[in-house]
Amino acid sequence: MADTRNHAEDIAQRLMQQRAAFTAAGEVSVEERRARLQQVINLLVAYHEPLADAMGEDFGGRHPGYSIMNDILGTLGSLKHTRDHLEKWMQADKRPPFFPYDQLGAEAWVMYQPKGW
Repeated sequence: MADTRNHAEDIAQRLMQQRAAFTAAGEVSVEERRARLQQVINLLVAYHEPLADAMGEDFGGRHPGYSIMNDILGTLGSLKHTRDHLEKWMQADKRPPFFPYDQLGAEAWVMYQPKGW
């Protein structure tokens, strides 16, 4: 029981550290986000065989080809799509201001930002 509690406290501590790092980093540029996505893509490509083997063990003998086709390639496709459309998705979305601000020349827009946690 003590090991479980220590493990839970360790996880909670790590999550707090991640949250603090996210807050301290502030807004992340499109270039940095694209680089992070590319890093994940590179890791999946470099380690697709060990990942497929691990998935096979987890699923009790699943064929590596199945894991590569469904899990690895599917994820790569999503990551590449996200990387390629990221800049457009990060652009502010102009909205009409509501009364009475529309009469005063106000502008309104939605800026999409990651929640972070």
